[in-house]
Amino acid sequence: MNEEFRKVTLDAAFAEGVGLSGRTWRSRDLVFVHNIADVTDCVRDRIR
Repeated sequence: MNEEFRKVTLDAAFAEGVGLSGRTWRSRDLVFVHNIADVTDCVRDRIR
């Protein structure tokens, strides 16, 4: 696993309704997106 990816993942915090994880948490169900590249509020977005 990429070390930067690992660090961002371990340091990530999620607020209900914010980001893909937060929207999933709020809906208490799966959240599907057509193209994951279009998700702009992902905590891992800065890793390229």
